[in-house]
Amino acid sequence: MPASALFRRLSSMLPTGQSLAVLYMMLGAMSATLGNTFLKHVALDLHPFEITFFRCFFSLFILAPVLLRHGLIPLRTRRFGMHCLRGGLQSFGMICSHWAIAIAPLAKVTALSFTGPLFATLLAAFFLRERIRLRRIAALLFGFSGALIIVRPDTLDIDLGSGLALLGAFEFGITMIIIKMMTRTESALTLTIWLGLISTPITGAIAWFVWTTPTFEHLFWLFGFSATATVSNLLAAHAVRLADMSVVMPIRFTRLIFAALLGYLFFAEIPDLETWIGGAMIFAASLYVAYRERKVRQSQPPPPT
Repeated sequence: MPASALFRRLSSMLPTGQSLAVLYMMLGAMSATLGNTFLKHVALDLHPFEITFFRCFFSLFILAPVLLRHGLIPLRTRRFGMHCLRGGLQSFGMICSHWAIAIAPLAKVTALSFTGPLFATLLAAFFLRERIRLRRIAALLFGFSGALIIVRPDTLDIDLGSGLALLGAFEFGITMIIIKMMTRTESALTLTIWLGLISTPITGAIAWFVWTTPTFEHLFWLFGFSATATVSNLLAAHAVRLADMSVVMPIRFTRLIFAALLGYLFFAEIPDLETWIGGAMIFAASLYVAYRERKVRQSQPPPPT
């Protein structure tokens, strides 16, 4: 068989289009959950404040090749104040999320993190004056009901981990609104680099109060956590670029499955029934909201040229 024909046959066996997007999203979910497992392991010795600092610090090393390639061009901005606001808020959100992972079951924190897009939709109605119709309001109520099932406030004993996870998800919603406003003038690369430059000194100042000098083993796990989180974001971005949200978003639910598996294998955590039910409700609501937003955008007339 000629080499060119063999190459075409092998290429045809590789996933393309939507199937490749699904693969990217699943690998991204695996990478994110693996990174959270690294975080939970190293949190046995280091405070979540310090872990958050190293997450931001190592992100600058991961982005260093990009800066070497593009120089100072990605740093050019006219919205430095907004970058500072986003960096401060997202530093707080990362601390909450990392602290929650350190002290609460991995599957529970993962399930509650699905409320982030719900908060973003709710906040967009207030700050961006986006219209939310009845069906999306019903989806939001359904999703937040799922969060209540997981947290179970009727017991009058809401654990700190659940509260921190919800606070981190709420901050995620705020950050999404800020990013949506800033993408009108700022590139994704500019947003990413400025986040690292601003969040690193902020989280470093907070970590100073609980500082414990990490060992080389700690640094290995911390770098692994930062690297897997970065890879997860890149894979998710590629997945969304290759296929519609309605195709790839359901795959994000595998994060809960991976979190339950890794939590059981490494930390002997067994998710309760409420976590599975509530997580499924939250995710279904998030998926429907994303679907409705896409349908609304498609029904709108194109802007005049």
